[in-house]
Amino acid sequence: MSMSNLVLKGSLTMLALRFVMRGSGLFSMLVLARLLTPEDFGVVAIVSLVIFLFDIISETGTQEYLIQKENVTTEDLNSAWTLNLILKSVVFVVFLFSVDLISRYFGDPSLKNPLYVISVLLLVNGFFNPAIALYAKDLDYSPMFKMAVIEKMLSISVVIPLAFVLRNYWAMIVGLALSYSLKTILSFVYHNFRPRIGFQRIREQWDFSKWIVAKGFLGYFRAQFDTLLVSKNFGTIELGGYNMMKNLSALPAYDIVAPATSPLLSSFSRNKNDLGTLTNHLHISLFIICLLIVPVAAFMIMQHELITLVILGEQWVDYSGLLSIMSVLLFTFSFSSIFQHFFRALG
Repeated sequence: MSMSNLVLKGSLTMLALRFVMRGSGLFSMLVLARLLTPEDFGVVAIVSLVIFLFDIISETGTQEYLIQKENVTTEDLNSAWTLNLILKSVVFVVFLFSVDLISRYFGDPSLKNPLYVISVLLLVNGFFNPAIALYAKDLDYSPMFKMAVIEKMLSISVVIPLAFVLRNYWAMIVGLALSYSLKTILSFVYHNFRPRIGFQRIREQWDFSKWIVAKGFLGYFRAQFDTLLVSKNFGTIELGGYNMMKNLSALPAYDIVAPATSPLLSSFSRNKNDLGTLTNHLHISLFIICLLIVPVAAFMIMQHELITLVILGEQWVDYSGLLSIMSVLLFTFSFSSIFQHFFRALG
């Protein structure tokens, strides 16, 4: 099969995956928005803000590292798994000792228990099977499609009943912890590689990963700095409304842009020695993404109240003006996504 056909097949598979994931995610958000309050979403926003910051700090970029390598050996996989496990474990311990300080910073002692529960994400992520990246390297996204669908369906089947029973943020906290635990478990179900401790290629990977860590930290801080300001200067109710509109505005980016551009890393990597073909792929990708996001952003600007009312309900309409403003972020997300794949392919 030609490279263009592989890329097209990969893009269609990822689009189908995003359709299923976002469809189920949208259904879950619609139900939870009517069962829970903006204050509940505010608590979850703070907990998510903190845990994902620590997760980003320990992110080694294993998948990107393995995809851009021409030949991946067992030593590469073992070293990648070992480096990831070490960093995640260290950050997990640091996080546990920081919980009290974090809860005091936000002025809410009740955050301690959710933070302790959600800390399991850091440790569980450290055991993720790196061999899953080999599927993406070969542009075979069907195993990841199956993994994601199973993980999402099982999580929803737990979160929504819990929300009906508990009627508070604990339903989402438990669901988030379950979701990431399932990802790690399924990574071993869908690939028979069993990683072991190995240090042979750690230095080589770290030369690549240190830039991923730096980019991830700076990128996450840039993306979440506004949420940090809102959480510090406003109450959890306002934070819940703000964060909900931010997530709603990002739906097209994750539904359309992310799946459409995910196969580009493999495509760029295979053509990185052919400047003409590489440039042509880049231009075509930018053009297609523009065709996709311009009408979406325009609709969000003109119909923000309707979108909010239909998806979330009346209790969220007061915050719909934020959706109109945040639609502009579609452009920055789209272009940065393509150029990140481009530069990662070049190492």
